[in-house]
Amino acid sequence: MWCIRDLFTHNPADLFKLLDQVNLGVHPAGSIDYESIKAVKEALQIPVFGSGNILTPVMAKKMLDETGCDGLLVARGALGNPWIFKNIEHYLENGEVLKKPPMAERQKVLEKHLAYIEQYNEMAETNKRGYMGKVERWYLKGDPHCEWEKEA
Repeated sequence: MWCIRDLFTHNPADLFKLLDQVNLGVHPAGSIDYESIKAVKEALQIPVFGSGNILTPVMAKKMLDETGCDGLLVARGALGNPWIFKNIEHYLENGEVLKKPPMAERQKVLEKHLAYIEQYNEMAETNKRGYMGKVERWYLKGDPHCEWEKEA
């Protein structure tokens, strides 16, 4: 049985092998265990990045405050929301949550994103269309004028 104290008995080079073997990155699967991330941060002499459920600037600050980690990795929070990085930075500096960009700006960025998919993604056309629809929903989530939002 593996446990968090095993992190303290390994040198940093072996640590990454161990983390890969037990499928523990900076956050375990499921809910975020801030205490474990904090323990890892305190045990290591290398930068530790917090990750997992960073969907808003408030959640980003919570990760930093509760773990003392050196930085953040944002994944799902950036899907359809490339502004999250600027918003996190603003919130950390000013304590103010910025409003969502206006729909016109979101649509413009969406169109650029879809053009990149069209140009660079080499999947089959039928798969590409389905994927593009998924990307579209990321950007337009919460818009009451979207038909799929009314059905949900």
